[in-house]
This record gives sequence, C-alpha cells and structure tokens, in this order.
Amino acid sequence: MCGITGIWYKSNHKSGIEEVKKMTDRISHRGPDGEGYATLDDGTLFFGHRRLSIIDLSDAGKQPMEYMNRYTIIYNGEIYNYIELRKILETKGYSFKTSTDTEVIMAAYDHWGVDCLHQFDGMFAFALYDNETKELFCARDRFGEKPFHYSFTELFFAFGSEMKSLWAAGIDTSIDDYSIYLFLNMNLHEDPMDKTRTFYRNIKRLKPAHYIKIKRGDPIQQICYWKLPLTLKSNDLSFEEACNQFRQMFETSVTLRLRTDVPLGTSLSGGIDSSAVSLVMHKLKDPQGQQKCFSARFQDPQVD
Repeated sequence: MCGITGIWYKSNHKSGIEEVKKMTDRISHRGPDGEGYATLDDGTLFFGHRRLSIIDLSDAGKQPMEYMNRYTIIYNGEIYNYIELRKILETKGYSFKTSTDTEVIMAAYDHWGVDCLHQFDGMFAFALYDNETKELFCARDRFGEKPFHYSFTELFFAFGSEMKSLWAAGIDTSIDDYSIYLFLNMNLHEDPMDKTRTFYRNIKRLKPAHYIKIKRGDPIQQICYWKLPLTLKSNDLSFEEACNQFRQMFETSVTLRLRTDVPLGTSLSGGIDSSAVSLVMHKLKDPQGQQKCFSARFQDPQVD
C-alpha cells in the first residue's frame, strides 16, 4: 500500500509544492518507507508520493518516477504480470533502469497508449503525466481495489488515495445529503446508480475500470475501459476437466502474487478462500518452511 497525491492549478502556483506536501503528509501511514515530490507542467502540476517498498527496495524504486525524459508517474498498487510485460516491451526496443513494475507501466503506456490498461493484471491507481502532450492520465484497476478520489474546482484539480489529502488541500467538506440518506435508510456506503458519489459533495471517486485523460483546465470525464462479460459460454468440459482448469488458473493467480522483495504472509480466517490461498502459497514456496499466517480472533464466537 502506497499513497499518491496531486494538485494541478490552472495557472502557475508558487506554493504548490508546499500544498502537495501537506496533502501527502496526511496519508503518511500509507507509506512509511519514503516520500517524494515533483513539479511539472511549468510549475502548475505537483505530485506527491508515500512509499511502501515491495518490489525493488533500492532508491531506484522511488517515486515520482521518470521515464524516457517524457513521463512522470505516481502509483499505488502492483502489476502482477510486470515481468512478462517487461519481456514483451524489451522485444519492442524498450530498456529499463530499475526492476520495478512502476517503470513497466510507463513503457506500456508509451507503446500501447490507454490500451495498456488491457495488458495489466493487477491492482492499481496511478497518475501519469506526459510532458510532450501535456496530458494527465489517471486510471484505476478493474475492481477498484486501489482507491482514487478527486475534486475539481475553479482553481485546481486535486486527487489522492484518501479523502484526507483533499481536505488538506482546502476542499469544502460539505456533506452530500443523498449519500447520507442512502446510508441511514438502506445501509449503503455508495450510490449504486452513481459510483462517483461520496459522502462529500465536492469529492468524487474514480470508478473501478475507468480512467480520465485531461489537459490543464479540462472538464473531468471518466471513461470505462473494461466491463465484466455477462454472456454465458457453453463448453463441453467434464466436471473433472473443469476442476483441473480451475486449479491451474488458481495456482497461476497465486504464483503471480508472490512476486515480492519482502517477506510474505497471508490473512487466514479459516474460510475456504483464505485456506485455499494459504495452502497454495505453502505448496509453491518452501513446503518445509513455516508459512506466516495472520488471523483476527474475537471472544464472541459469532464473529470469530
């Protein structure tokens, strides 16, 4: 878990770096391993980042990160298939200075454009600035595992992993009455008809599987890049064949998520899902070693 923040003024702003630092300080808990800042677009765009080191623990993995003297990114998440993507991009002539998945995102964007999102197997929320086109590209993973909140005012466009960052930027914290209505009457934490809505009138949420691509001062338009296919496909797989296929897919999925330069653990609740993940992790790692599992225990048996 890392934390990203940014603020893009409509005109030059001398204290922008101090403002984005205040925003980033509010989410310091998301990244205890470092912080970084960047000033872009002729002193109007400011990036902030708090780092939790998972892949490439060296200083080369620090963010904001630059690539090809053109792109600058701040990123929260992990692209699980970054090694495979890196090999593909190397055959296309791209080179890399780090062993991070962060650098792969920028190379993928340079090669595929917004279609790079279809290449990523992972969880992510990022903001990527193109210094040539003067465009900001922000995206969120398919199921919204990583958060991205933003606010658009007459003076600036601000965004961050958490709403706390936007509060630090001075965003009005007026409550959204309809969100309160949904919560109090239906126990809903979000509007099922408008997933951009939050509990605050002036703060929006980037929807899962959506991106925005804007230039300074442009209105915000969220664009969907993926939808869950709902059409049923018939096949002639036997039950045993289906089980074997699922096992292979499941083990591949877990394998990709074990790519890390820090010790691994799993949250084990005793249910079939966490137990299956823990079992496959134990099988894929050293079977003779001790698997680190963490469980939350309660005295009340109904919630234990």
